[in-house]
Amino acid sequence: MNVKRLGQDINEIITSLDLNNIIAIGHSMGAASIFSYVNQFGCDKLKQIISVDMTPYMRNTVWEGGIGQGKWTDEDFLCDIDRAFDDIGECIWVIYRDLMNPKFCETLTSEQIEQMKEVLRKENDPLAMASLWYSLFRTDQRPAISKITVPFLYIMPEYPLYSMVTVNFIKENVKSDFVLEKDFPGTTHVILLEKPKECADKIKLFIKNH
Repeated sequence: MNVKRLGQDINEIITSLDLNNIIAIGHSMGAASIFSYVNQFGCDKLKQIISVDMTPYMRNTVWEGGIGQGKWTDEDFLCDIDRAFDDIGECIWVIYRDLMNPKFCETLTSEQIEQMKEVLRKENDPLAMASLWYSLFRTDQRPAISKITVPFLYIMPEYPLYSMVTVNFIKENVKSDFVLEKDFPGTTHVILLEKPKECADKIKLFIKNH
């Protein structure tokens, strides 16, 4: 249950199905999985990469391109992991409220919040959450970006989880065309739920032109 294994999972699928010219699209941890794949196996099987609001390194100790617009601290991460084991519903709620979609959370009543937490408790495993969160926090995939040799599209919401520090780092280090799409008013980290058609249109245009 770690980011390295997620990249290996992608490779096993590609190898077993003998895939080539792949358009790899990943949102959040999905993009982290793509970075992990590239870091371990390169881009020979890929045609294009599309990343939706994700950084190659979530930690903010040595740069400002990490989670929470560069403001989420190591202590915040450790508190998240503690919460995962204490109450997985509370843990994911806090992450969602403070990082993923604060605007939406402000509209919920106390009763709706408790209902949401209960659903999260039923649908999530504390060990899986803690393992993957810890791995995302620990894994520095910035070296993977310089291994990207195919066109790269970055989709950025109006209220992103990651700042332009991340975007500029990727732009400066990929070895092929880089495109940034960020004209998505009112969107947050869950942009694919908020503006699915608009995102799909930008992705299709990128695929057509690159």
